[in-house]
Amino acid sequence: MLVGEIVELVCNGSVNQTNWLLPNHTRYNSSHYKSMVTTADSGEYRCNNKSVTLIVVERLSNVWVSSMPQSLATMEGERVTLNCRATSQPPSVNWFWTRLDEKGAWENVSTEQAVTLSTAGESGQYQCHGYSNFQNRTQMANSSIRTIIIVSFPWSGSVNSGVAGLVLALLANILLLLVILWLWRQLTSEIAASKTKKAQPKGIPGPAKASKRSQSQAKTEDVGDIYMNC
Repeated sequence: MLVGEIVELVCNGSVNQTNWLLPNHTRYNSSHYKSMVTTADSGEYRCNNKSVTLIVVERLSNVWVSSMPQSLATMEGERVTLNCRATSQPPSVNWFWTRLDEKGAWENVSTEQAVTLSTAGESGQYQCHGYSNFQNRTQMANSSIRTIIIVSFPWSGSVNSGVAGLVLALLANILLLLVILWLWRQLTSEIAASKTKKAQPKGIPGPAKASKRSQSQAKTEDVGDIYMNC
């Protein structure tokens, strides 16, 4: 059975002796058991001396496509990965991809859950498909169509020259910036040294002034010998 389907079990026997023992070991006091099932309802159901084994399979539903990057238009050489997903699915699912060809027919392009595109020739409309036959319950679901655009960009000699020129200009700007930083550090160091020389250190006494007696003695010595007649 699939999730969401209705199970109906009827137990024949005496009215007072018919009840169902459910897989979760709870007892259903009625000969008629009816319920919408989930995967948790899988298991053995017992009534008197009889039993029924119920297997509930998850539905394959809401198949959709995720992409990385999210932009579906890109340049050639950059990779676009499409991944097929489902909101709910059984334990075993086979995935495959189809693409609309130039003649308007869908062709198989991959049997993987994810497909990676990188060339302009891989541009087109893609659709993901999921198939399951788990527990002999066949299920199939399809995603919406995704359009992928990969733009071809030829790298000519002029383009290569332009790229090389751009790289050289960038290197020149970096070198110029380094020179400016070096000159600025040199100028800062010179200004700091100049301020240090101009500032007089505090706490160091200047040259002591000579006393008046010493100055008078020095003047007398400069005059020389003096003779007086009495």
